[in-house]
Amino acid sequence: MAKRQKKTDMEIRWKKGCRFTEAAVPVEKAYAEICKLKEQNDGKVTAEDLVIYGQEHARSAMHKLIGMDNGWDNASAAHRYRVMRAGNILRAIEVKYSDEQKEPVRAFNVDTSSWSKGNSKYKPYRETDDILGDETSRAALLQSALNELLSFQRRYRALAELAVVVRQIDVFMEGFHSAKA
Repeated sequence: MAKRQKKTDMEIRWKKGCRFTEAAVPVEKAYAEICKLKEQNDGKVTAEDLVIYGQEHARSAMHKLIGMDNGWDNASAAHRYRVMRAGNILRAIEVKYSDEQKEPVRAFNVDTSSWSKGNSKYKPYRETDDILGDETSRAALLQSALNELLSFQRRYRALAELAVVVRQIDVFMEGFHSAKA
């Protein structure tokens, strides 16, 4: 299990190439609002939580980021679009916990270990650092990463330019399963 980093030393930024910018809304403000909602909801937050918060708080970062300040009506399509956009916000925030960390990581990830579709159609997000500190959530995130790796392998197996990568995925998966057994 990885050691948890102190959150006071972290750098927060919008992901390169995402549609959200510091000029529109500072990432720290969006991050703070998400963390506030997360704390009010047992450490989890859904995209729909961000939409509801944005609807209820006209001066919030979420209100502006989700697009509620454009005078949209609250029809089902508009709500679903806002939920999708809120999910984009959650996936666009990256953190770098220390200067030693080479690349930033996503600040929030889906916690599939605590999601039951019967309770909500929206997947709960938690801070990546919190997921890594919880054995069950970490295992679920690892399984999700492995599924994505295998999906990449299946999708691009036909490209000769990626043959080395595809073979290395096979080698890695064999070693991973052997180590687990």
